[in-house]
Amino acid sequence: MLDAHCHYFPKPGAHSVFYNSVTSSDWSRIPKQSDIIPFYGIHPWYAKTCSKNELTLLDELVARKMEVGERFGLGETGLDKTNRNLDEEAQIAFFAHHLKLAEKYRLPVSVHCVHAWGLLDEVLKDVNPDVPILIHCFSGSAEVAEEYKKLGATLSIGGPLTFKNG
Repeated sequence: MLDAHCHYFPKPGAHSVFYNSVTSSDWSRIPKQSDIIPFYGIHPWYAKTCSKNELTLLDELVARKMEVGERFGLGETGLDKTNRNLDEEAQIAFFAHHLKLAEKYRLPVSVHCVHAWGLLDEVLKDVNPDVPILIHCFSGSAEVAEEYKKLGATLSIGGPLTFKNG
């Protein structure tokens, strides 16, 4: 079993997780455990408040991790159109940066998408990365799921679809 939408650290040996960071402050906190696969990124909720310097820091971190052959991915990144006073332009720029970086190093990407399926589709088609895409905690329709399946994306089903009363 693999937890693909994780923001906590499990007890060693409990189960494997993709640990999704949300800001650069998370990157150094990820423990080096064989059952934790780190994903480094900037969550769309923070694209408005993070500086573009953090993208430079991400580039440098990825280059260092690649040099030592570490197993990791990029994310959590993506798009979110919930009513949180989010900056759509910043989200698109950060997401596209993650996708291009993933393409450069052939890394998987953990994608967050809430109420932004059309926009996500546009950015993915514009950047057109040839890397594994994981849409975590997928909560779209069956039709949207089919479209992403055709694009080769993997869908992680989470709380809204799996909780009995959720």
